[in-house]
Amino acid sequence: MKFLVSNIFFFITTTIVIFVIVSGFYTGFIFYVAMIISWLGFLYCAYSYYKNSERLINPTTCFCLSVFVFLVSRPFLSLLMGDEVISIGLGITEENIIKATLFVMWSFYLINIFYCFFDKPAKFILNGMPDIKIKSYTWSNVFLLFSLFLSFLFLKNSYFNYNVLSNNENYFSFISSLDFSYFRYFFISKYFLILYIVLSKSNKSLLISTSILFLSSLGFMAIGLRGYTIAYLFLFLLAYDVKYKIKLIPLIVLSLSLIILSASVLSFRLGFDVFENDSYLSIILKTIAQQGATFEVVFGAVNFLDEINKCISYYDYFIQGIPFGDCVDVSRGVYFAEGGFASSFFAELVFFWPILILIIPLFSFCLKLLSLSYDQILSSGSEKKSSILLVFFLLPNLVYFARSSVFDFIEKTIISIFFILFISLVIKIIRKKDA
Repeated sequence: MKFLVSNIFFFITTTIVIFVIVSGFYTGFIFYVAMIISWLGFLYCAYSYYKNSERLINPTTCFCLSVFVFLVSRPFLSLLMGDEVISIGLGITEENIIKATLFVMWSFYLINIFYCFFDKPAKFILNGMPDIKIKSYTWSNVFLLFSLFLSFLFLKNSYFNYNVLSNNENYFSFISSLDFSYFRYFFISKYFLILYIVLSKSNKSLLISTSILFLSSLGFMAIGLRGYTIAYLFLFLLAYDVKYKIKLIPLIVLSLSLIILSASVLSFRLGFDVFENDSYLSIILKTIAQQGATFEVVFGAVNFLDEINKCISYYDYFIQGIPFGDCVDVSRGVYFAEGGFASSFFAELVFFWPILILIIPLFSFCLKLLSLSYDQILSSGSEKKSSILLVFFLLPNLVYFARSSVFDFIEKTIISIFFILFISLVIKIIRKKDA
């Protein structure tokens, strides 16, 4: 109840500040007041989510991490470092920056508020899902061996491509010419791990599967694709935390090491040392701020919505498949020859504002469902397979939700539920035939 009341307070406060700014009463003082309120509200919510489970790595802390790293880190760190919040484009003013920041926090609080109301509906769905009670020591080990073999093939091909890329001066022009069909080895390996989880007798099936998946995903890091590796690292850390409970200091050391490694990957992709002569503290802060580039998409969506609507319609989005992020870039005067700032959950919330009040509750429900699945794993000692599979499927997506499509996490939750129901149905059919 305290968490709900606090979020309602922060939501109302943020709404009032937004109203004041939109009404034309913006001043420099409001900028700092709004940033402080946003910072305090975010820290309170993140700490509350941690205290709820007493685990550093859980779905709700990953939700907060995604919002922080990919969005609010940029405006917050700019106050500490004095760097530009928005690096390129039109309309770069303090007022427009704070509008985007407040919209992210407004949506963040609203997600938290709805999250508090979905405990019973999410439990109803989760308890209604059939538990998969089938175990086969032989077949589970066979699928595990298949997964290991495919992981080896994936890593071998990634190592070969790493050698090719490291000897080429232009990463971006050369990487498009490489054959990445071997990526299928990684994803087929993941399917075999799903079968291993379903059939395994071990109560460490989630930990074993996620460790293999993470080690295999290092092949993506080797060729400069950090996202997969980081997402599957957090899935592994969650599984490890379930069994052994990660301490704060080792997690901080790991996180800082990961940030420095991420900075090295960026230098590898660009072909020069981006952080030459910088201290480790400067490297860490700049790398986090660089990940916060997704904030620029939200900035564009909040402040250039009319121009975006001229570039893309709902028909273009759903039927034609026109990239939303490209339209945001063009609408705010950013013209990249290739690449761009991509999209963001919160930027697309602005675009879909007529149904925002439907999207946010759906997202909150999916987050609650994932959180309760995690709670079941903690309480049952990893016995309920449906909960294990939901966490296995959804957590990597949640880690990157802030820079994904507005429907991505919701779609994957629905697909995962139907996939689990399909597996359960297949098992029932097999058992009837054997009976």
